[in-house]
Amino acid sequence: MSVPANTSMAAPNTLSHVVMDASVAIKWLVPEATNGLWRKWREKELSAEAVQEILTDFRRFPLHIHSGESLCDVAWTVAQGSDRTFYDSLYVALAVSAGCPLVTGGVL
Repeated sequence: MSVPANTSMAAPNTLSHVVMDASVAIKWLVPEATNGLWRKWREKELSAEAVQEILTDFRRFPLHIHSGESLCDVAWTVAQGSDRTFYDSLYVALAVSAGCPLVTGGVL
């Protein structure tokens, strides 16, 4: 998935896009972000209404899911040349084709 970083949730001066593998998105992005909101609410730093607004905005966060079909040829070349799995090579191929960094929970 490709994540535009130029949204209100992004830090200033960040890259415009990154490729994030599914393990990062599923294991980190949603649970960490929402748990951080819960902590802020629990510590009375955010109201329940403010948390709800942020959650609504979060659901509108522009995540783009990409099909691997168009990346198969490049991914195959990456897999052959790097001895990486084809699965991992799809993420590398997407990052290369999108011209952005790859964020992964594994080792590439």
